[in-house]
Amino acid sequence: MAKAISINPDHPGALKEGLEASGWLDSSVVAAGHLRQGTEPSLTSMLTGTALFGLLKKQTKKLPRYFVLAVAGDRIVAYRAVGVGNGEPGDLGYEYKVRISPGEKGSFSRAGASVSDVEEEKGSLLGVLHLDGEDIPFHHPGDETDPDTSELISLLSS
Repeated sequence: MAKAISINPDHPGALKEGLEASGWLDSSVVAAGHLRQGTEPSLTSMLTGTALFGLLKKQTKKLPRYFVLAVAGDRIVAYRAVGVGNGEPGDLGYEYKVRISPGEKGSFSRAGASVSDVEEEKGSLLGVLHLDGEDIPFHHPGDETDPDTSELISLLSS
């Protein structure tokens, strides 16, 4: 049984290299990124408690709530993933890692995938992922946008 992998996404190519090294895909990874379904909760919604409803609501069953998308050949593969940081961003020794679980949670045609309505807000990317005719709002769950996720968004936006 394959084990989960942990990747520090700070340097360009880290997610792609980690997925390539895992051997989970049968073709090379063109782009990969770490995303979360839904929109990022606002400060007001967190203070009033309405953000809880947004966190409980899952947009689609096609993808896990937190996931890594990998573009490989003519398809896009989704893996369950979670981001974990030790301490607070900006602290000495702070490190953020993406833990990716083995096993495909979705596979989609590259031709049927795109991204639109991309904007950057407070260092995080927001947008809409279009997969097989379904529109899925997303945001980047990290404190800052990593280079691989930016590359994935750029590729799917073109």
